[in-house]
Order: sequence, then C-alpha cells, then structure tokens
Amino acid sequence: MKNNISQYSIELNKFVIDNNNYDTTTNYNNNYNDNNYDNNYINRTTKENNDFYYKKRNDNINNLGETNNVLFLCYDETNDDCTTCDKYRKNYMSNMQISNNIDINKLNDLNDYFFILGSTSTSRKYILKKSNLNFLSIRIHIDEKKIGCRKKNDPFTLTSNISVAKGLKLLSMIKKDSQLKEQIFELAQKKKIILLVGDEVIYCNNKIYEKPTNQKEATDFLKSYNNNKCFSYSSITLIDYETEKIVTGIDESVINIYDMNDNIIKNILEDSSIYFCAGALKIENIYMHKHINVIKGNIDSIFGLSINLLFHLLTIL
Repeated sequence: MKNNISQYSIELNKFVIDNNNYDTTTNYNNNYNDNNYDNNYINRTTKENNDFYYKKRNDNINNLGETNNVLFLCYDETNDDCTTCDKYRKNYMSNMQISNNIDINKLNDLNDYFFILGSTSTSRKYILKKSNLNFLSIRIHIDEKKIGCRKKNDPFTLTSNISVAKGLKLLSMIKKDSQLKEQIFELAQKKKIILLVGDEVIYCNNKIYEKPTNQKEATDFLKSYNNNKCFSYSSITLIDYETEKIVTGIDESVINIYDMNDNIIKNILEDSSIYFCAGALKIENIYMHKHINVIKGNIDSIFGLSINLLFHLLTIL
C-alpha cells in the first residue's frame, strides 16, 4: 500500500510541476474563476434551522425520516462490520439499490460526456485527466460553514449537503452568465453536459474534520490520527445541465496511520497545502504516506474524486 501511495505522490507532484500552464495548454481543461458571485443563491435555499434543501426540485437529500436517494459505496459491505455504515443505510438508503458490478460497456461512451468541474483542485483535475474525460474547471465560491448541521456529527449528511449546494451554485452561475454558457456549449461540441462537484470530510473519534482553519486545529487533527483509523467520506453530485436532474453519492475509505510522532507532524505542518485538505489529511505528503499502514477503499476518493462512484452515479442519472 505504501508503494501505491508513493506512486500517486510522485505522479501528483510531477503533475503540479510539469503542468503550471495546464489549464491554458490542454483542450477543454481551462479554468473559469467565479469572482463575481456571492452565496445569495445558496442562502435563499437555506431553512432557519440551517438544514440545506432543494428549492422547487425533487429532493435527493431530505431530512432524516424522509425518502433519501443518496448512493453510498462502503469500502467493504460484506466482510467488515461498520455500525456507522449500517445506521446510515437504515436511515438513508432504504430505497436505493447499488449495482455491485459496473459494466462500463453499458454506459454511454464517456467521450459523449462533457463535465463542468466545479473545482480547481489539482488532484480532481488530475484524476479526470488521467481518466481521459473532457472537462472545464470552474472556480466557485461558497461559504461551506453556512451549509448543513454539524451538531450531530453526521458526516454523510454534511458532505452530501455541501456537495449539492456547490452543484446548485454552479448551475446558477452558468444560467446567469451568457458568456460562460456560450463558452461551455462551444467546448462541449454537442456532448452531454454534466455538472460535477464534490466535497470531502474526515471522520475520526466520532467527530467531523473539515479543512483546518489554523495550525492548532491542523495539529490536533494530525495527532488524533496517530495509531488510529479515520474515515474519508467523499461525496459527488452530478447535475444534468439540460434536465437539471440531480444525483448524489458518497464513497467511503478508511485510513490506518501508525507511529506518526510529534516530529513527523511538525514536518507535515510545513506543507501549506494541508490547509486545503479535509482534516489536514494529505496522504501523498512525503512524511505522512510513510506512516499509513492500510487504506481500505479507493485512493482517488481520498484525493477528492472517486471514479468508481462517478461511474455508478452516471448509470442512474
């Protein structure tokens, strides 16, 4: 496993070094920065209790007790008991069926899709590029702290709500910006346009870890991982641009970390990019990856975009 992480680390670091002009030199992978939008669209669709919901749409994610259509991929559904997963499936997945065997040939040719990635994350762009998918990367600004409830420490609902909020913000941006819309149609070349956004939270010691806001928080996160296991919950929301149909899913991975002492943590903290990672968990960090014992699940999910989950969601969109 450590060799796999190291290989991903080398490839990602090479990607960062060799592709500084990536967005201007590679077809379809241009960046569009959202500097003119605020969170009004999201705020208008937020209830007083701060639970996010869909405005004038069929809900994919509803409050507990209501029908919920969030696809959940557990890292090991049959061989490893997980009370958190069991509780989630009981409360949220009563009407959702997972296809255990994806027949990629049954999907529409992936070359027929054009993805609008609501992120400028290097790792997400890298994963799409390595998967030979056509996409346009757009930066969206959204205050994640205003979305969802954190009191219940429910990582599934939180990451789903944030992901959906990003998707609706992206859809609103495109609808309002005729120049952006024209650019998208020109790049898509009559391909099916799919909006793609994601979010990730880390769950450890019955607490949700988001991006650290300061060094102390990052330090506390990292110390809590030592000789422990943490869960990565990476959500994806897809929106069909034409029909505005929304599907959302969550991919779970489990990371076991060992012998990561204070000196190692100090070295990790020198990497400023950890502040852009949920839970300050950057598994490709040259110091951290040496102390990861086991990863159960999809490594690309921990990087922020599970291709496995993406394929599943496309089959039900």
